[in-house]
Amino acid sequence: MLFNSQIFILAFLPTVLTVDSLLSRRGGLRLFALIIFSLFFYAWWHPPFLALLLASIVANWLVARIYAHVPRAGVIAVAVILNLLVLGYFKYAGFLVSIWSDITGPGIAAPDIVLPLAISFFTFHHIAYLIDLRCGQAKATSLAHYTLFISFFPHLLAGPIVRYRELIPQLPVLLPSARRLEMGGRGIALFVIGLAKKTLIADELAPVVSQLFALNDPSFAEAWIATFGFTLQIYFDFSGYTDMALGLALMLGFELPANFASPYRATSLVDFWRRWHMTLSRFLRDYLYIPLGGNRLGLERQFAALLVTMLLGGLWHGAAWTFVLWGALHGAGLIAVHLWQRSALRMPAAAGWLTTFLFVAVLFVFFRATSIGQGWRIVSAALGLNGLDLSLRIVEGGWRPAFLGSPARDAIAIIGIGMIVLFLCANSQTLVERLRPTRELALFLGVALSILVILLGRGAQEFVYFQF
Repeated sequence: MLFNSQIFILAFLPTVLTVDSLLSRRGGLRLFALIIFSLFFYAWWHPPFLALLLASIVANWLVARIYAHVPRAGVIAVAVILNLLVLGYFKYAGFLVSIWSDITGPGIAAPDIVLPLAISFFTFHHIAYLIDLRCGQAKATSLAHYTLFISFFPHLLAGPIVRYRELIPQLPVLLPSARRLEMGGRGIALFVIGLAKKTLIADELAPVVSQLFALNDPSFAEAWIATFGFTLQIYFDFSGYTDMALGLALMLGFELPANFASPYRATSLVDFWRRWHMTLSRFLRDYLYIPLGGNRLGLERQFAALLVTMLLGGLWHGAAWTFVLWGALHGAGLIAVHLWQRSALRMPAAAGWLTTFLFVAVLFVFFRATSIGQGWRIVSAALGLNGLDLSLRIVEGGWRPAFLGSPARDAIAIIGIGMIVLFLCANSQTLVERLRPTRELALFLGVALSILVILLGRGAQEFVYFQF
């Protein structure tokens, strides 16, 4: 089930909010209801994989209980390895077999494995909890609390990656009615903003980007439209999901950590990774980069840790060489930034922003591409290696005719609007914090949500991070 679907907004969400409101003063029953709703939400896509999710929850909860009685580091280490092996089987077995076949020749058939929904995210939640338990930053908790911590439907499919201390302490807390009302209002505003990002910008750019990436000979103009189009699509898609997730949690009385802080305004690549998918960045920092030595063991060790961290971060996104290349180049870019910062040279903020934005945008081409060859076709054309042809071959697609006379003009207009929103408007969190409850605002949000729900009648479009 998708957040941006009519069945979710018109049926599932009202049911959840109604039941949650009725049980707001009955902690145990309310917790049980939220678990049932979350498991139903997960099972909607492919019910058999619910067994995998439940098995992982019970197994990791049992490890935590065992560790509470036998506090040995080996218990946690074995559990983390087993979690990674399960993730590796479902996500990387086919990729590893293909590599082996490339080296030795055909011999082993690639396994036909369906990737379970959200396995990367709930595996990282398990690992973060176990390591925090080992470090004394988490405690063994009840099975009910742990089940909701992992399966809570707002963050289950695509994050944010939540730590023990950010959700479990909130579970038994009964908030005053005024506080719940205030949180609910902010939640509705965030949800509508996120849905608008997804529906009005990301989903409008998606068919254009798909067309342009499929071209065998993209022109100079087509390459840049594809590059900027996907750069905006992935941001408005994923940050839109995060806004909706945080908004849903607020409607239910829970605060989840922010995941984006205007990343395309970053003036360096280091700054970018402090603003983009922030809960993943801190996961990689705390559980990979720092244990590998971080910046404590000299410059060479730091750069090796950076490169390994970003390589594995890229591979986490998908089992393909494109993600490995994307991660490796980001690692190299971070090393270059650290070397520059150590030098006596200085870069004006505007130049730092432009360099960072273009670097990130160009590398997102490989993130989106189905092969390194496809990505290079776009990048080489954007660099002018195929000439400076400004022709655009974009045809009408989707549910509507072109508003501005041609789909190419529409695409350019949407990219322009997206850029204005990115660089001239407050981000979602800041905007919602500035809002004050008024009848006019309530009416506006109601009308906006109604229009967006009608637009969803064309069919819900999956999120970019839907099956990671």
